[in-house]
Amino acid sequence: MANNLSNHDGLIIIGVNEETDYATCDITNDPNRRKTQDIVTFLRDKKFAGGVRPTVYVHSCLYCKKVIDVIVIRNDRNTPYYLTEQYQGVFANNIYSRIMDTNTPKNASADIDVIEKLWKKRFGIDATALDRALLFLQKPYYILWVELLWTVDDVLPPPPEPTGFLYTKRATTAGTFHISIS
Repeated sequence: MANNLSNHDGLIIIGVNEETDYATCDITNDPNRRKTQDIVTFLRDKKFAGGVRPTVYVHSCLYCKKVIDVIVIRNDRNTPYYLTEQYQGVFANNIYSRIMDTNTPKNASADIDVIEKLWKKRFGIDATALDRALLFLQKPYYILWVELLWTVDDVLPPPPEPTGFLYTKRATTAGTFHISIS
């Protein structure tokens, strides 16, 4: 659910059975019920590549007068998520995804086109120009990359009020700059 190609959070609904015409089951006293802390601890103990794990939380709600839980897997750009050590039937270095209502088989990796889209999502290659600019401003290593590509041919006087600030470890001076996005 974390390796999804949509720009929406993934949801796992506990307490609604889609095989019995979406009948609800109150899970208040279910011995297998998990809180956010339980799931976060479970994920923290797994060896994810780069130490980056999906962000998840559990939201309990009342539906048809019964308590159900919704596990929310936050959509982000840290895809693809994969383990570096095998865990039960989940193989190390396999990238799993969910397309429509089908999961990648445990003994396989996602299709190459899906994996490519997940990497593009991580690096913002699939983003609009405005989203990519905002992404560059959020991630310091992207800012350094952008700085290497941008050159200033003419030195302009600083604007009355600085609209940005740039300082790098390599630079011996700091300066202001103005970004205009239209």
